[in-house]
Amino acid sequence: MLHTAKLLEDHLRQAFATLGPEAVQHGQGRVLVACPAPPACVSQAALARRLDRGPAAAMEALDRLQSKGLIVRHPSPFDARVNLISLTPAGLSARQHVLDIWSRTDALLCSRLPPGAGEALRGTLEQLRDAMLDVASSAAC
Repeated sequence: MLHTAKLLEDHLRQAFATLGPEAVQHGQGRVLVACPAPPACVSQAALARRLDRGPAAAMEALDRLQSKGLIVRHPSPFDARVNLISLTPAGLSARQHVLDIWSRTDALLCSRLPPGAGEALRGTLEQLRDAMLDVASSAAC
């Protein structure tokens, strides 16, 4: 399974590279997709938790996305200590490119499997993800 995950990551890295050197990378794409579509926003801390990243790693990704004009940060109107993250129009467009790459990758993978096997695999992988999240949550206690 780990080798398959590495192959998939390599494929995604190559797909994102076709967008050009200034485009988002796969990891940054995960951040964009985790942000709600405008006009909604999300707190920086909630986004870091959603991505299972520490505050420093989340800050680094957000700094890069902000420098590319894909997100904006602003203080919460209710608590100035809380930074809220919003997608810019360019960020929303980049987010759609990410979703398109993911969709094409899913379609490519499913096309290489027997009929019905893609959906079965998706279900199994979702169960595996949920089980791993349960393990991670248990370990944190």
